Amino acid sequence: MYPFQPISSDSDFSLFDAGNQRSGGKPISSDFFRQARVFMWKDHNGHPVAGFLINLQAPFRNVEFAKPENRPFLTGILERHKTVELGALWLDKSYWGSWRGLVLWLACALAAYRSEAEYAFVCAHSPKLACKYALDPRSIQILEEQENGKFHSRYFFGPKGVLLGGVLKLLKTRKKGNRPATRASVMGPHVASC
Repeated sequence: MYPFQPISSDSDFSLFDAGNQRSGGKPISSDFFRQARVFMWKDHNGHPVAGFLINLQAPFRNVEFAKPENRPFLTGILERHKTVELGALWLDKSYWGSWRGLVLWLACALAAYRSEAEYAFVCAHSPKLACKYALDPRSIQILEEQENGKFHSRYFFGPKGVLLGGVLKLLKTRKKGNRPATRASVMGPHVASC
């Protein structure tokens, strides 16, 4: 998936994790790093540009972020279906708003689509990201958590092709020079406040 390459060395993991944390992501354990399939894009000088990971087996990292009382519910869904988890999507802040963000989304969606899984599982810790995951109406929000009455996270589950459908909708709206698609135009009633 040029320009994204699979990584497996400790030095590349350190670069990936640092980029993820600079972009607001949570630290990734070395055990999880070795379990997941991790992809990173480096520029011509070897500096990290973006990254993401997919995971096809328990433990699922996104479940760890859920409130303890909600973890059995999420685990139950994931254990009943052959699922690919997507996570740690990050893009160096110097590239925000550029075409590289679309390449990141497309590479992540393609990696999920090419996996052996039938379903995809993602978590959003920001309302803006939740709206992107929900661009395809087949993406089902299975859980929303709040903390002190404010948004905390949303968890989505659906056929793995759903993510690719959402990316294509993003590309279509960007190509036309329009603003990104709105909740009213593509999301349906299952996602609030987009």
